[in-house]
Amino acid sequence: MGAHRSHALADRAVLSACVRRLRRLPLEHLVALAGPVVRLIHVGQMRRRVFTAATTFWLFLSQVLGPARACPARSGVRNAQAWLTQTDLSPSTSAYCQARARLSQTMLDKLLAHLVDQLPHHGGARWMGRLVTVVDGTTLSMPDTPDNQRAYPQSSRQRPGCGFPTMRLAALFSLATGALVGVASGSLHVHERTLWRGLWPLMENGSVVLADRGFCGFADYCLLLERGVDAVMRLHARRSTGVRTLARLAPGDWLVEWKKTNICPKWMSTPQWRALPDVLRVRHIRVPVAVAGFRTRVLTLATTILDAKAYPAPCFADLYRRRWMAELFLRDIKITMGMDI
Repeated sequence: MGAHRSHALADRAVLSACVRRLRRLPLEHLVALAGPVVRLIHVGQMRRRVFTAATTFWLFLSQVLGPARACPARSGVRNAQAWLTQTDLSPSTSAYCQARARLSQTMLDKLLAHLVDQLPHHGGARWMGRLVTVVDGTTLSMPDTPDNQRAYPQSSRQRPGCGFPTMRLAALFSLATGALVGVASGSLHVHERTLWRGLWPLMENGSVVLADRGFCGFADYCLLLERGVDAVMRLHARRSTGVRTLARLAPGDWLVEWKKTNICPKWMSTPQWRALPDVLRVRHIRVPVAVAGFRTRVLTLATTILDAKAYPAPCFADLYRRRWMAELFLRDIKITMGMDI
């Protein structure tokens, strides 16, 4: 655990250095550096419209990375004046703000999908030769407006007039590159497991999903296997009954059988629940946590990867320790984007 923490700190130091370097780059250098991966064509000056979609995207990106916070739109216009060498470009921010509002979600989604596809070819090692995606959930505080309160109501335990609307997010990351593969959002009353299921089409056949115990469930494991996706998650605390040990594969490593209960999950229909197998074979792997100050001393991982020779228990311990990177990925996004609210 100590070595893992050292590696995590080293990775964050490298990431911070990269962000500082990007912030110092002039816009044209940023485009030259990231353009081959992002693949948005710079169209340069146009007589009818200066702020094309590609131009606006790069200006918006430099605005997000830049240190200016007082009037970010004004800094975007200044970048445009310097980049496009438009001597007659108005210093007004109106045209740029309108162009930024015209950036379509479809274009941004396609750009994200392309980045996710290309980044593994630019670095990032796979785990045991397999692609790993890691899922985690988070929340965002929102401005206290009537529209936000209606769309994202607060917890029923919250006193009226106190607190703020809260959005819940479920995010899926590439563990190798840190790229955000996909994100699903909902109100505080929608469980992150429900949001996560909407991201399943983004996981490749033959890949592995890594998650905390909040995502661990019988139906989830069965349906993921149908998609060709293996799971590595911390065993849920409620999975103490309906478990039968079949074999001891190694010290702290058991092949077990989960039995389907008679209680159908709320998010499934009864026919869907009945169609699932009555039993599911998984591995339970005990991982010691020898870190001073940690309350947890031992945790149990549940995985659908049953080959103990090709995938010995120690490799799962190392993999699960990296799950914490998702927490850091989310924090990096919030800090970089200024998403405290």
